[in-house]
Amino acid sequence: MFRDLRHALNLFRDLPRVLDQLRNIEQRLKGLRLEGKAGGDLVRVVIDGTGTALDVQIDPMLLQQDDPSLLQELLKTAITEANHALIEQARAVTQSALTEAMMSGISPTNPEENEENR
Repeated sequence: MFRDLRHALNLFRDLPRVLDQLRNIEQRLKGLRLEGKAGGDLVRVVIDGTGTALDVQIDPMLLQQDDPSLLQELLKTAITEANHALIEQARAVTQSALTEAMMSGISPTNPEENEENR
């Protein structure tokens, strides 16, 4: 019981630092610009780190063709590629922030270590 109480107290004490780390992650993600392409650059989509579309470029040649399904497929592919890039970057940013947190004495896996490190 006391161990659980100590764990809870450690979490509350470290909460401001943890919240700062989460804000840091959020800011880093917002600053990302990720690109997805399809059809050899016929379609290009740029999103930010929140997944918001910032830019969509479509080669004018595609718009002149009478095949909307091709454009739809290329758009889906470019969006999916951009989202995959976002997921990878989010993992890297989160991993980096966790590493920084652990180096600064916050142990996300073992709160008892936080007490020992102080």
